[in-house]
Amino acid sequence: MIRKIIVVLIVALFIVPSISLAQKDSKMMQDNMMMMSGMMMKMSKMLSKGDMKPEHQKQCGDMLKQMSQTMQTMSSHHEKKVDEQAEKKLEKVKKELDPLYEYMISH
Repeated sequence: MIRKIIVVLIVALFIVPSISLAQKDSKMMQDNMMMMSGMMMKMSKMLSKGDMKPEHQKQCGDMLKQMSQTMQTMSSHHEKKVDEQAEKKLEKVKKELDPLYEYMISH
């Protein structure tokens, strides 16, 4: 009986950290998805205004393409490294989007 309890405790010591790591990875993926959702909302608002210049449309299209590629990578390779790379790419897109969004909404 004591051996069974020791085995269960040893197994638990290995499982709990793994679960914790999986939750952290899941949190990062959730954060990335929330960031993309916010950026798509901004793009939607810009597009709904209906008066985008062709260069702004191209810029917006390029950002959507980058986001789409990032989503594909995240969905096919769910690893912490991939989520971290996705976060960096999304931050870059966000830095491009925010000034364009501010310009489009103010004009």
